[in-house]
Amino acid sequence: MYTKIEKYIKSNALFLKTDKLLAAISGGKDSMLMLYLLVEAGYDVSVAHCNFQLRGEDSLRDEEFVKKTCERYGVQFFSTKFNTKEYGTQNKFSIQEAARKLRYDWFEELYRINNFQYILTAHHKDDNLETILHNLIKGSKHRGYAGIWEQQGHLIRPMLCYNRADIEALCSELSIDWREDASNTSNYYSRNFLRNEVIPLLKRINPHIEETVFENSRATQKYINFTDLHLREIEKKCIKKREEYLYIHIDKLLKNSVNEAFLWEILKKYGFNYTTSKNIFLSLSSQPGKMWETQSHQILKDREYLILRKKMERRINKYQIAEEMIGSFKQMMGNRKLQIQHTSNPILTGSETITIAKEKLTFPITLRSWKPSDKILLKGVDGAKKVSDLLTDFKINVFDKEQIFVIQNGDGELISVDFLKVSKNFAVSKNATNSLIISTVK
Repeated sequence: MYTKIEKYIKSNALFLKTDKLLAAISGGKDSMLMLYLLVEAGYDVSVAHCNFQLRGEDSLRDEEFVKKTCERYGVQFFSTKFNTKEYGTQNKFSIQEAARKLRYDWFEELYRINNFQYILTAHHKDDNLETILHNLIKGSKHRGYAGIWEQQGHLIRPMLCYNRADIEALCSELSIDWREDASNTSNYYSRNFLRNEVIPLLKRINPHIEETVFENSRATQKYINFTDLHLREIEKKCIKKREEYLYIHIDKLLKNSVNEAFLWEILKKYGFNYTTSKNIFLSLSSQPGKMWETQSHQILKDREYLILRKKMERRINKYQIAEEMIGSFKQMMGNRKLQIQHTSNPILTGSETITIAKEKLTFPITLRSWKPSDKILLKGVDGAKKVSDLLTDFKINVFDKEQIFVIQNGDGELISVDFLKVSKNFAVSKNATNSLIISTVK
């Protein structure tokens, strides 16, 4: 068992003896054994210890114990204190969640500042079992059954080759000192309840359940790696990015047999939970226009695409333009910059250009966002057409509608709707010599 960790490190190519390692050491038997084994094997290791200030004098004694051990080993020692309860209250985290967030953020900071190659934690097979059971009870999806990964980027768990019984036997054999955290005996925390009450009962059925579950979790990790590779190929086929929008092609998703679980794998990085993702999937064959959102993102079910973007509040400014401002006007309208200039030659309306007859204008004219009550007079249409109906005709999606502007004459009549249509009352004749051109600025 003494050389097991070295074999595990080498067989999985976790790190080298020349790598600069940062080990998270709490003072408990698991981490103290890890520190001893790494030092004895000649690895370049430094120690990071967190004092969460949750157990009064015991927390201080833990810190002092780890510090003195590092001095004896000749190991660099980093420590910090956290006001964990206050942080948890402010951020609406449980104590365990707060402690996890605080310690890993600090580990990452040390990693960056001191140029470490890897961060090591002392998780072992029994921790893996507790994690999987906890995830199962909470309703985690398949990634939750993968348990604790031996490596995630620069975060490594070299003690996963041991179970708790191995660690206790080694600590006794090697006379390893450690500090016992009294809170581990309390069943207040769900993981402690699993450890102290549930797992002993499960071991009546399978005395080596931590080993069985560990092997199953490794198989699940291989399955996840395979599905991730497949998912990346699907994303290449089905997703394209345009400016700040992500377009997910609905037909291509379905042709690639994407189900709600796969769709969730795509969407969860934007804050969507499994239930919402499932509802989005079920809506793929329904009418367009439905929208879902998280704290950070919004997704729209359009005709051909699911359109994803960061949540935003874009207001189109309102401008009143006097005649003397023509030629100098250049302002942002939503995400586009517009300019208005004189022109002596009639120019056809284009995708980002419209021309209007100046002699029919009453100044000041107004540029503003469209309203549901807006109507415009169009050639070939009896009466006035609602702008909302016009946008539907052009198949403008909900997100793009936010950026639509209208130009209004001084007497209140609409001159144009964006670059889509110009009112028949303000259309430019073939022989016009005094017109205005509105266009985007490149």
